[in-house]
Amino acid sequence: MRLRAPLGYIALGLALAVVVGLAIGASWGHQPGSSLARVVNLVPIPQPGDLLNGRAAVAIVVDPELRPTAGEASSLREFLYMGGRLIVIGSGAGVNELLRSLNSNITVAEGVVVNPTINAGTPLAPLATFRDFTIVLFNASPLELGPGAQPLIEVPPNSRILVNGTLEGNGPYVVAAYQQVGAGKLIVISDPYIASGGLLSQADNSNALKLLINSTDAYLVEFLWLSPPLQVFAQETLHFVRSLEGQALVALLLTAVVVLYHARPPTAEEVEDEVDALLRLHPDWDREKLIEIAKERSLPDGQSDEG
Repeated sequence: MRLRAPLGYIALGLALAVVVGLAIGASWGHQPGSSLARVVNLVPIPQPGDLLNGRAAVAIVVDPELRPTAGEASSLREFLYMGGRLIVIGSGAGVNELLRSLNSNITVAEGVVVNPTINAGTPLAPLATFRDFTIVLFNASPLELGPGAQPLIEVPPNSRILVNGTLEGNGPYVVAAYQQVGAGKLIVISDPYIASGGLLSQADNSNALKLLINSTDAYLVEFLWLSPPLQVFAQETLHFVRSLEGQALVALLLTAVVVLYHARPPTAEEVEDEVDALLRLHPDWDREKLIEIAKERSLPDGQSDEG
C-alpha cells in the first residue's frame, strides 16, 4: 500500500509532461516571426486598426494564412500611404493573396531557389548578398517583378529552381524586392524561414534584417493568422482529449489524483472518525489504542510520531 503515493506522483508527472509537450508543440507550431524579437522590439497587433495608432512605423507580416478582408487591406494600404514600411516574409499562397490586395506588382513564383556551389553546406541553403552582408536562405522562392517593383536581394547566376523535384532554369533570381506605395515602402522577402530562430543566427541574417526593418520597434501583424497561439493550444488540447490517447491521459490523471488523495496522511478528525466507525462494530475495543495504531499506520515509511 505504501507504493500508492510514488505511483501517483509518477502518473501525475507523466500526465503533466504530456500537457507541457502539447503546449510547447502548439507554441512552436504557431509562432511565426517570434524569433524576430531578438532583432527588434515587436508590438503584436491583433486588429488592423492598431496599425494606425502611430506607435511604430514598421509592420511585419510573417507567413500570412488568411486572405485580408476589405477592411484589413484598406488599413494596410493606409499604413503604407502614410509612410509606413510593410515587410512581408514568406512564400505561401497567403503571401500572393496579400500582395494582390495591396495592388502590388510583386508576385511569388513557383519553386524553391537552390545553388549547387554557393551555399551553406547544402544546395537547399543557398547564399545571397545584401549590401555587405552574407545571407543564408533555406526555402526562398523566386519573385516576379512588375512595373515599379525593384530587386533588393538576388541569388547568384548559377542558382537553379527546384520545382516538384526537378531543377529548372538558371539565375540570378530575385528573392527580396520592394515597391514604393504612397509615401511608404512595401518589402517582400520570399524565405519564410529567415525570420526563424535557426536562420537568424546564420551568417549575417540578423544584421541584414535589422537594416531592412530600420527601426527599433515594429508591429507584428497577427490578424492574418488563423488563430492566436493560445487558441491554437486550446484547439489542439481539445482535439487530443477527444482521441484515444487523450482519454487514456485523462484516466491517468484521475487515477493519479485518486491515488494521491488516498495516499496522503489522514487528518486527526479523519482518524477519529474511522476509529469511531470501528468502535460501533466492536464497542469493547480500546479507543486510545486504535487511534495510536491508526496514526502509526498513516505515517510514511521511515518516520515515527516521536518528537
